[in-house]
Amino acid sequence: MIIFLKILLILISIFIINFDYYYLFKFHQLSGYNLIKTFKSINLKQYYPKLILLIFINISLIFTNNFFIIFAVIIFFLVIVLILNLLQKTKQKNKLVFTKRFTRLFILTNLFSIFYLVFISFIVKNPYIFKYFLLNFYLIFLFIFVFSQTILYPIEFLIKQFYKDKAKNKLKKLKNLKVVAITGSFAKTSVKNILYEMLKTKYKVKKTEKSFNTEMGITKVILNNVEKSDQILILEFGADHNHDIKKLCKIASPDYAIITGVNDQHLKTFKTFENIKNTKYELVENLKPQGKIVFNKDNIVSYEFYNKCSNKHKYLVTTSENNQKTSLWAEKIKCKFNETTFYLCTKKEKCFCKTILLGKNNVQNILLAAKMALILGVKLKDIQKVIEKLSPTPHRLNLIENNGKFILDDSFNANPDGVKGAIDVLKTFKGKKIVITPGLVELGEKQYTENIKLGKYLKKIDYVLITNDINRKAILEGLKGSKNDIFCFDNLFKATKKLSEIFNIGDCVLFLNDLPDNY
Repeated sequence: MIIFLKILLILISIFIINFDYYYLFKFHQLSGYNLIKTFKSINLKQYYPKLILLIFINISLIFTNNFFIIFAVIIFFLVIVLILNLLQKTKQKNKLVFTKRFTRLFILTNLFSIFYLVFISFIVKNPYIFKYFLLNFYLIFLFIFVFSQTILYPIEFLIKQFYKDKAKNKLKKLKNLKVVAITGSFAKTSVKNILYEMLKTKYKVKKTEKSFNTEMGITKVILNNVEKSDQILILEFGADHNHDIKKLCKIASPDYAIITGVNDQHLKTFKTFENIKNTKYELVENLKPQGKIVFNKDNIVSYEFYNKCSNKHKYLVTTSENNQKTSLWAEKIKCKFNETTFYLCTKKEKCFCKTILLGKNNVQNILLAAKMALILGVKLKDIQKVIEKLSPTPHRLNLIENNGKFILDDSFNANPDGVKGAIDVLKTFKGKKIVITPGLVELGEKQYTENIKLGKYLKKIDYVLITNDINRKAILEGLKGSKNDIFCFDNLFKATKKLSEIFNIGDCVLFLNDLPDNY
């Protein structure tokens, strides 16, 4: 009977504690399997009631070694943990994904946990060790989790290196495949998608999926998607630490490149703005000898890179009237609430363009992609046709109309330059203007001041709904003296309930940045 109850207790403990630590697993995945980031992102307050209960139960068991009482108390604790978990459960924007890497971590953690529980339950004879080490498995599981992750680090490194080398070797064999790399602090995905539409009118093209822009992201695309018949591969190069671009170039050496622009995005992890600039410039330094590269004159740093670059095949684009040195520019830009029009100009010809992509920022993106398409031999008239048929990249200033109400979905926009452009588009609407935002993150020491600037830029917006306390104080400081109706909420779901009360026909709401659950 006791053996059966011990086995039952092991199984119940494993199930409930895995269920309770779901958020730990999820945040660990969202944090890129970084233990420090994981524990910083966890809301410890949700564990306080369970820990207090655990302390009281530990004290209550001092005076008994009776197995059946210990069994009942531990089951009681686990049931309370389960109930509290269900009561504290909130809506989730991000779900835990059982990738191969997470599956390895999950299995190893639980194997160690089962071994630990079996050892305590069947091998250890001391009743005090049995009851306290079994009861406190709830806490010991954390140490097992950290231990498992530590063991897996070198294994994961070797697995990653194997696949990166495999991807690198595959590209070396594809002699006719040209690689276009796009980097910058913003607009990488949008430029990539626009360029893809332009190039596929002439070539067989592959691109990275969604926002895959890390070493393993582009490795996965190269290994799974690229075929022998492909002529061009468009890769999005992301970076949030020093030398990230150099690492990506080692996997896929670029023949062509685009630098969209550089700002303070990811300053928190880069530490200094110079580090950001140096890392982004690595794309210029690692371009093939006869490679060609396009820069954005509208961005100060990108223009600085142009002047610094010694490559003969370098090109500039701009949306400004000052189009000296530029080989492609836009004139007579008109931004309406549902379309953008402009003239696309080269030194020899120009054409009228119309697109449902909104705002001046999207004209910049089109110019960067169009210049690269021209370099690769796509004709201007074909580019014009593509521009007219372009669709917005999901969650990047995407206009949705619903029964006379307008939604601007810019929830993947998380940089200072992009948010201003999005707000400018919102201002073109005639009805009430509403912004739902948690503010800007990963800006390091500049995060507070940048969110003050955001607040000031929101002063002429009718309603501002702040959805996270991380930047609330800064945004409110920027909004001082404004006549807005301002509302503050713990999360997006509560804000959307308020939105239903104030959102009427003719109004427009802008969803500006949407942080994952680990913020």
